[in-house]
Amino acid sequence: MTQRNEGLTFCHLRPEHIDQLAELEVQFQRLLEKAADDPIAYGDQFKEILDEQTALKELRASILAESREHAEADRRIRDAAGMLENAVPHIAEWDESAVRQLVAQVKVLSKNEISVTLKSGIEIRQSISN
Repeated sequence: MTQRNEGLTFCHLRPEHIDQLAELEVQFQRLLEKAADDPIAYGDQFKEILDEQTALKELRASILAESREHAEADRRIRDAAGMLENAVPHIAEWDESAVRQLVAQVKVLSKNEISVTLKSGIEIRQSISN
């Protein structure tokens, strides 16, 4: 039988884990052929293979979801970088469109300090002088 993969995370994923899904399918088919006459005798082995396949498929799904999130973050970073490349180095006038594209939230922390959160997730604290 194959080695159990419980507790695997994205950090622990290796190519052999992906290949293991195909191998488990082959093992399942071989076992199915053996079990044609007495399927009950092979029940524990079927369960073990199916449990491992399920765990690997769940791992693959979470990795694909994380990959999509990373791709979206990369896209936002490229968009912001593109805006910065086209921006004037010194602000000559207020550009409402640029602010709305870059800034997610502004919080007043005190009468002397604000926090600006960019859409990329970066938070900047700024002192305000009267």
